[in-house]
Amino acid sequence: MLRMHFAIQRLSVVLVGCLMATLLVASGSPASAAQKGSSASNTSNTSKVSNVSKSPPKKTIGYVDIEASGGMQKRWYNFFTAATKELGWTVRLTDANGVSSVGLSGIQQYVNDRVNAIVVTCLDTAPLLPGLQAARAAKIPVIEIGCQEPAPLSAWNAVYAEPERQMANYFSSYLVKALSARKCDQVSVLQDDTILIARLRSTMIITALRKAGVNVVSTPVIPETSIVPSTQAAVSGTLTAHPGTCAFIPIFDFSSGPAASELETLNNTTAKVYTYYADDVNDPLLLNPASPLVAVVDGPVEQVSLVAVDQLLNHFMTGAPINEKAANGLKVPFTIFTKSNAPKNYSGYITPWSVNKYLTPFVKKWNAKYGFKLRAPHAS
Repeated sequence: MLRMHFAIQRLSVVLVGCLMATLLVASGSPASAAQKGSSASNTSNTSKVSNVSKSPPKKTIGYVDIEASGGMQKRWYNFFTAATKELGWTVRLTDANGVSSVGLSGIQQYVNDRVNAIVVTCLDTAPLLPGLQAARAAKIPVIEIGCQEPAPLSAWNAVYAEPERQMANYFSSYLVKALSARKCDQVSVLQDDTILIARLRSTMIITALRKAGVNVVSTPVIPETSIVPSTQAAVSGTLTAHPGTCAFIPIFDFSSGPAASELETLNNTTAKVYTYYADDVNDPLLLNPASPLVAVVDGPVEQVSLVAVDQLLNHFMTGAPINEKAANGLKVPFTIFTKSNAPKNYSGYITPWSVNKYLTPFVKKWNAKYGFKLRAPHAS
């Protein structure tokens, strides 16, 4: 009996030992947990993803807009939030109203609030540097969408700008032909010098017109802090100094509405307006037969917003750095919209380009890559 008792004790010890070993393997000892953390880190750095995710991670994105009321700015934001909605992310908006210091304060607040990422549209680099540097120190990625940026570009994780030169070349080629057909020789270009892209666009259009022999009689600068009165004053002042002015070309869509309304106020039926984008401001003017706005250049440039969301998701899921060249392969065909082919303007209209058409491929990609079960929007 005694011998049997000792045998049972030894068997119990062995069984307990086996059970503890099993539990350690399942749950992981402190040493094995550290090894697993190291392994996960290595996997992130090589951008490998295991397709086992059920849903996207919850994230909060701080969004800083140069002028949220602007027609084109709504378009960047519209595509961006359509994509983040699919992922269940929260987007917080700061409207700088054309003032860089307000944009800087927005970035700094988002850094203090520890958001997961920050997106900026069309504010120049230099005035934002303290905020950009604070975000980098806090390891919060910051992406610029829509507009080209001045140096130092290293302050950003990425800059996804629309193909500005291609659009300007396409537009200026049309303008030269359209103005020639109208025998319109005296033209005013309503400039903007608030940000780099405004200065570049102004220079490209003015240079192209003058090279083609068009007489650019005035180039007033429209400050974004007083768009309506400054535009109206520029139009009336140009017509006073140059009564034969037959075309006004606002290089930003902000000024197209005020320019058209000022011409109507002055009962000037000769001068016409040409500008950028068939947005929610310009499209109704195009559809109005009596409006001086007669043509705009446009293309699905908002795709860069989807690229930004795609890169942020990849960064969150894999730890991979954001690809600075991710938007380089986008196809952006340009169109000239006139009164004859203006997009239909419906309630809630923002853009002539279908969000779902461009978002659907990204959603399908995310499902395949990360194992999500997101329902791709109908590609209308």
